[in-house]
Amino acid sequence: MSKFVVVSTARSGSTVVCTSLDRQANIACHGELFGQRKILRVSGKHTSQLSLEPWSVARRDADARHFVDAYMQDLPGQAVGFKVLL
Repeated sequence: MSKFVVVSTARSGSTVVCTSLDRQANIACHGELFGQRKILRVSGKHTSQLSLEPWSVARRDADARHFVDAYMQDLPGQAVGFKVLL
């Protein structure tokens, strides 16, 4: 499985890009998982219970590697990614 990150600035059309990618059968694209105050728009293609654990921003920030691993595993398709705003 390939992994990717959509790096963008605010108000640049990145949500349309992520939504379009997520609509493809072989791609799962989360929204902004590293929002400052919340975790925004998670792909609906999860199959793992681990991925569905509740994550707070504080827990995410304390263990970013485990957080990313949880959201990147057990997703259908050939590519999975998320969006980061600069």
